[in-house]
Amino acid sequence: MILVADDDAAIRASLRLLLRQRGYAVVEAANPDEALANAANPEVELVLQDMNFSRSTGGEEGLELLRRLRASRPDLPVVLLTAWGSIPLAVAGMRAGAADFLTKPWENELLATTVATALGLARARQEVARDANGRREALAARGDLAAILGEDPRVVGLRELGARVGPLDD
Repeated sequence: MILVADDDAAIRASLRLLLRQRGYAVVEAANPDEALANAANPEVELVLQDMNFSRSTGGEEGLELLRRLRASRPDLPVVLLTAWGSIPLAVAGMRAGAADFLTKPWENELLATTVATALGLARARQEVARDANGRREALAARGDLAAILGEDPRVVGLRELGARVGPLDD
């Protein structure tokens, strides 16, 4: 499911139509509080988020929402959208953890590709993490791994030398 967070009802409707045509389920939010509440749903796999929810055009609201989303769901990909795009704002968004940054009006195919890519990368990261955890658990279940650990004779020799000399005092 994709969360579309934008204060403009027409934008939400356009994105909902585009995403549903591509087979995605969509939930909407008109403000940052709704976005945070909806993002708590574990079925939400990606957020398409506006950068401005009031008359302000600087993107501060969007950056703050992004920070809050990342704090509550660090692995949730967020694609930022704005009609007031700039390179500094895009850089700030990416540094804050956005998966991508697009400007309005968007190109439908580019937006659809961006969504698919962000979802694919997030799913791949989850799969790698699951596999790594599974491998660790399998190794631990096989028994004690101490038998595969060794000591470098040079380190052992230094340890013995240190024991003979004693502690170094200032």
